[in-house]
Amino acid sequence: MFEKDRSRVADAIQKALQYESGGLYDIEYGIINPITKQERIVRAKGRAWFGDDKMAYRFNGTLQDITEQVFARKKIEKSEQRLNEERTVLYNSFMNAPAGIAILKGDTHIYEFANVEYEKLVDRKISIGKTVQELFPEIEQQGLIDILDHVFSTGEPFIANEFPVELINERTGMPVLRYYNSVMQPIKDEM
Repeated sequence: MFEKDRSRVADAIQKALQYESGGLYDIEYGIINPITKQERIVRAKGRAWFGDDKMAYRFNGTLQDITEQVFARKKIEKSEQRLNEERTVLYNSFMNAPAGIAILKGDTHIYEFANVEYEKLVDRKISIGKTVQELFPEIEQQGLIDILDHVFSTGEPFIANEFPVELINERTGMPVLRYYNSVMQPIKDEM
């Protein structure tokens, strides 16, 4: 057994031998073959049986070699950690970009992300999980929902310079004509 696991395993056995614990024993630890010196990870699972006097009279169970599963689990955990780190870098890059960026999802164009620069451009706080149409009902008659639908359904980007959009100023309730340089780029889920 790995030296670092000895006290942990002994504690788990002692706990299982106490009536109040219910007698269950389930622990993973490392062992070393005394002849080949090969290291393996095992899972010991068992149960203590108690008499009327609440003393353990039997302790049995199974030992399963889980070395491959542990290595696979560690590999997945490491991959997930790397993915989370990359996701954080990407998120921070988008949040700190000197341009307005929003990410929409699905055929109803639900906001998944919007950075501060985007909110400044549209002069509105974006509620993640809301659709473009819910937050900007005034743009439907201007053809912008049709453009988003086209980008979503065809996968073709839409690029415009000095594109006129009339948005309602939330403070005054009055329409304000703005001109945007815009790229609506589809993001494909396929790998």
